[in-house]
Amino acid sequence: MSTPTTARRAATRERLVEAAIGVIAHKGVLGASVEEICEAADFTRGAFYSNFDSKDELCIAVLEHLCERHLTAARNAIQAMNDQMDLPERISSTLRAFIAAAGEDANTILVMSELRLHAAREAALRDAFNAFEASVTPLFADLVGDGLRSAGLRLTVTTDEAISLLHAVYDQTALDQLIRGEQPASPVAVEQLGLVLRAMIAPAG
Repeated sequence: MSTPTTARRAATRERLVEAAIGVIAHKGVLGASVEEICEAADFTRGAFYSNFDSKDELCIAVLEHLCERHLTAARNAIQAMNDQMDLPERISSTLRAFIAAAGEDANTILVMSELRLHAAREAALRDAFNAFEASVTPLFADLVGDGLRSAGLRLTVTTDEAISLLHAVYDQTALDQLIRGEQPASPVAVEQLGLVLRAMIAPAG
């Protein structure tokens, strides 16, 4: 396959994924039709099925897209940690940088919740969803571990437990903010995540 064709295909997939995020966030996975996603991306059904075999396959592509964005944001935030700050401010500063770089908005929060609910309901997506989470959790765990070691800290729980707890707190906080009509990724999220993280760390020695 030629490079221009590969680039066009990647651009098409990217537009379909971005369109799916908006449509699924507003209508849920079951309520979002292939036609609506194609219309939002300004593509035909043919373009969709040239890139995805099914809507479930698109759902996994959405997860991969958002995960890559979060990994990049986490990597950059950890690399930018300021060791001149005291511990609470260093944690808060890193969390603020991560949330800002991740580009979290209402659609992102809602689509992640919808995808998890869909995987819980539909056996056809469950295995793929579990495999995806199993593949990315170690990546986030390594980043968190590297960041703590560079600060002379360690977790008092396993990295998997820490990632699961931070994920749960962030998701719940973000949904609560949307329900109250507030913007997600506000200082409230930073405060809640900081409290939980500080409760799970200790000096490395």
